Amino acid sequence: MAGPTNGHDLQATEAAPEAAQPLTDDLSGPATPATPEAPEVVEATPGDWTVSETLRGRHILITGSTGFLAKVLVVMLLRYHPDVAQLYLVIRGRSSSPSRQRFYDEIVSCGIMEPLEEIYGEGLGAFLDERVTVLDGDISRRFLGLGREQATELSGKLDLFMNSAGLTNFNPNLENALRINTLSMRHLIEFIGLGGNRASLLHVSTAFVAGNTTKPSPEVLPHPHLYPAYEDIEVAFEAEREIEDCLRMISHAAELADDQERRSLFTIQAREALRKKNLPAHDEGHHFQEEYDATRREWVKRHLSGLGRERAAHWGWPNIYTYSKSLGERLLAAQKGTINFSICRPAIIESSESFPSPGWNEGINTSAPLCYLRYKGHRFFPTRDGVNLDIIPVDYVCGAMIGIGAALLQKAQEDVYHLGSSDLNPLSMHRVVELTSLGVRRLRDREVNTPKWKKLVLNTFEGTTVTEANYNRRSAPGARRALGVARGLLGKLPTQHMGGVGKAIKQIDRTIGSAERGVMTLEKMFEIFMPFIHHNKFTFRARNIGALAAHMSDFDRKLYGSPIEDLCWRTYWIDIHMPGLAKHTFPALDEKLSASTKESYTYDDLVELFDASTTNHAKRIALQHHNGTITEQYTYAELGERAGRAQRVLEGMGVKAGVAVVLVSENRPQWGMVYFGILKAHGVAVPADPNASAAQIVNIITSSRARVVVLSDAVRARIGADVEQGLKDAGHLCHVVVHDQLLTLQLGHDPSVTAADAPPAHQHPTELANLIYTSGTTGAPKGVMLTHRNFTHLLSSMGQVFRIGTRDGFLSVLPLHHTFEFSCGFLMPLSQGATVTYLEELNGDELSHALRSTRITAVIGVPALWQLLHRRVEQRMEEQ
Repeated sequence: MAGPTNGHDLQATEAAPEAAQPLTDDLSGPATPATPEAPEVVEATPGDWTVSETLRGRHILITGSTGFLAKVLVVMLLRYHPDVAQLYLVIRGRSSSPSRQRFYDEIVSCGIMEPLEEIYGEGLGAFLDERVTVLDGDISRRFLGLGREQATELSGKLDLFMNSAGLTNFNPNLENALRINTLSMRHLIEFIGLGGNRASLLHVSTAFVAGNTTKPSPEVLPHPHLYPAYEDIEVAFEAEREIEDCLRMISHAAELADDQERRSLFTIQAREALRKKNLPAHDEGHHFQEEYDATRREWVKRHLSGLGRERAAHWGWPNIYTYSKSLGERLLAAQKGTINFSICRPAIIESSESFPSPGWNEGINTSAPLCYLRYKGHRFFPTRDGVNLDIIPVDYVCGAMIGIGAALLQKAQEDVYHLGSSDLNPLSMHRVVELTSLGVRRLRDREVNTPKWKKLVLNTFEGTTVTEANYNRRSAPGARRALGVARGLLGKLPTQHMGGVGKAIKQIDRTIGSAERGVMTLEKMFEIFMPFIHHNKFTFRARNIGALAAHMSDFDRKLYGSPIEDLCWRTYWIDIHMPGLAKHTFPALDEKLSASTKESYTYDDLVELFDASTTNHAKRIALQHHNGTITEQYTYAELGERAGRAQRVLEGMGVKAGVAVVLVSENRPQWGMVYFGILKAHGVAVPADPNASAAQIVNIITSSRARVVVLSDAVRARIGADVEQGLKDAGHLCHVVVHDQLLTLQLGHDPSVTAADAPPAHQHPTELANLIYTSGTTGAPKGVMLTHRNFTHLLSSMGQVFRIGTRDGFLSVLPLHHTFEFSCGFLMPLSQGATVTYLEELNGDELSHALRSTRITAVIGVPALWQLLHRRVEQRMEEQ
């Protein structure tokens, strides 16, 4: 594990809480090793060994290998020690990505393999197959999830176990943090014991287990009287008892989540969430159960996160992350004399100095958000004199880990190694802000798409350090308070009675609300990092790695000695770190901070979408027809009821799964009623151009083997007789009906039974929904088959782009038999409870009148439509 990373430095790649065993399974106490006797320690004389000689022919296991730190470690080991016997990587497989596939997707293909590609070229794959064994395992399970027999065999031949897995979110669910950062240590101890404690263990923790402190932190193992708040509390801190207390808290949280009051609250919240997602909110449905379970899990997560923060704060740790990592260290410290181990405590791990390439980075580490904010123009950074940001390049940490691992194999190690800069080459927060401003200026100067005036303005306002009080007044907290006051004043105005001015005020309020959310995000980011940039004055004594490096050659010292005292911060920060962040990290932050928080659900099929909308938005207007004024208007409930009528009539005509129904109609509300009636009958809709000739329509009917043809009144009057004659000539038996025959005939149906009472008519996602004819309608027609899944996935994607809601109104002018209008102007608004308006005739006057008299917020168009509107504007200008 590294220093503070807010969840992105190292991923909990080997431990998925949902896949792990319950915390209480076989975890009531420390595991008993198979062979309690440790091998005899024979200390090596300094200078008697080298790293390369020591690692040659060794079997080494690494956990957390898909995380930022361990990726570099894996590549560095393979680059400088290709003669290791075998490198074992424990990677948890997923249903969609087996462990071996994750190795190639997340390590080999992430751009970090360049040092190996330079040597092996096309033979890299063969080299990796020979030297790397990927194990489908999980550190949160007994025997690492490998099974006892396999684990015993592996442990018996393993030389070095390098554990770099961990959960690095600052304040996660206490249960997850305890499982991954603490209780996994019991599994590691048991695993090593299976092989008679043959393997040496290098455990990667974090220097910030020192907790809240202003005193230098020594390189010593933890013990009951060494914890952050000891001087205030003055009682022994017993790790095993603390773990048992936490387990009881976790168990109690599960009981609280199932009491009657909370179950009712979860039910209410689940129903509301389903309505917002436009999904059926019936308590007996599978959607409800999934949403209820998610709501319950979220409550437990927040509850345990709060309890964990309180617990950590009591003992002096700033967050659950450092608290749970310290507990893991304490379990290992109790094994001194039984297991040959060393604890490596890095500070804040950042961009590489040179390996695998200068500035290589991944994820969102501690300095990245701070540098990003300066890059975006933020000026004020809270800190105080004497506060250092303890930074260390990732390749320095990995090199030191390799050196310490070799020392472990030689029995020449120290118990603890701090890896950081605050002791030997401190970097103050004042200097960080100064160097970041210089680095940002250089980045901007190299940008070709940023206007010169904007560069000048941004470069004029340099970043500066301020006191906490000044930050609260001039930065995010002050801005949030001011925006809150502004929104409060606007909220008191009677905007509903103020006409256009009221609408303008509402728009201003929405704009201020958006700004307020942005400021709150900024404030939260600083809140997370305040313990590291303001509250504490960390100094991590880091002399042990220097003592180890003193006995190395100059070459080995550069690779394995973490020579932080030789690092020039100006060169590193401006020439290496900032360009690396701009390349690897800023794009991820852009995406993370600009991503819509709106969830977009992917429906199983279009009928599920339809039933959800007609239930959740029953009283809202769904479809309406405009002919100088609104002549027809249907609510979602009425739309559902009429589609149900069409379903029953079509079923009486033999429509069932896979049977095609051709729909030939201009845009009008009845088109949608018939369309969903076809789908609810499990049929396949074949929309056709209402302006097509009778011969073209007959070709489509015969090609699709349609059993029913539905025509609008206008189409029936124009070509109905010719279509019937053409079908008779072709020998194709088919029902030819008009809209009203489907929407009014009851066929003996009990009128007291509504569409909502009908059994679900959901289709399999891979079943055909539409058969679209795009060409060949005068000769050999060609149909494009589109499934329910095609459309529901398209809708999900559009939902991430377009913010459509119940207050939106769509003006539908493009033909519905085209997929473009069908998807964007029909399915999309209906999926969000919006209103769709159809025009009797598409001309400039009708468009203008509809836009004036109807609430229209969206129009789906093509160039011809905009040309029509343009001509209308020009005509009006000429007339005036």
